[in-house]
Amino acid sequence: MAKIMKLFKTVRAFLTTYKLPASALATFSFILLLPVSTQAQTLISPNYQTAMLELYTSQGCSSCPPAERWISGFTDDAKFWKEIIPINFRVDYWDYLGWEDHYSDPAFSSRQRRYQQLGHSRTVATPGFIINGKGWHGWFYNKPLRAENLNNAGVITIKLDRLDDQYHANLTFDKPSSINEPLVANFAIMGFGLEDKITRGENRGKTFIQDFVVLTHARGILRSDQDLLTADSYLPDVSKHQAKRLAIAAWVSKSADPSPIQAVGDWLESN
Repeated sequence: MAKIMKLFKTVRAFLTTYKLPASALATFSFILLLPVSTQAQTLISPNYQTAMLELYTSQGCSSCPPAERWISGFTDDAKFWKEIIPINFRVDYWDYLGWEDHYSDPAFSSRQRRYQQLGHSRTVATPGFIINGKGWHGWFYNKPLRAENLNNAGVITIKLDRLDDQYHANLTFDKPSSINEPLVANFAIMGFGLEDKITRGENRGKTFIQDFVVLTHARGILRSDQDLLTADSYLPDVSKHQAKRLAIAAWVSKSADPSPIQAVGDWLESN
């Protein structure tokens, strides 16, 4: 937006200097206000299942920083994006205990509870780990993460465009023939290098540097389009969070079960 305002002032000065009619400035202003699509980016998943590692944490939880430091290490893992996609959901049930995590969302707490309701996870706690829709407690015992990448999980294709201060994502899913239930598409923008100073609660006095944090999440019903399923979503501007880097993750799941069937993710191309 700052670049547009600078360009607007430059053009206005040009029109004034050469005494062009005010209608020319009005026309140019209208053109500037039209959404401009830039940064076309395409993501394609493999046919085998890309594992999704979900971490549930809160800035108010004193046990969470070690788990967050551990998950940050995946940015240097050779399997990152290709075989595994970590994602950090911030829950809100710690927000009333001394410190409100401004990345938290009640929907993320509900997502964690839904796993327990379906019998996929035994507990609702932080830090909490879900891998491919199943609870995982190996981190607490220093066990290596072993994700099973199932064959023939379908192929997700994402076409991503930036429209001014937001992103438009179009997802298509070439699903396995064995799946006949209604499906939903999920889109999340994640922030990396997020810095926050905690002044109250269990982590008072600490400064957090955080990665994989979900800054915005959207869902859409997949609809049939010839032989594929497709969904669209607009993802809002997240620049207020001042992340050092952004990434997108998208996954497909059943409408009544949040467990990912297939996932894809990558860094968002910078401006």
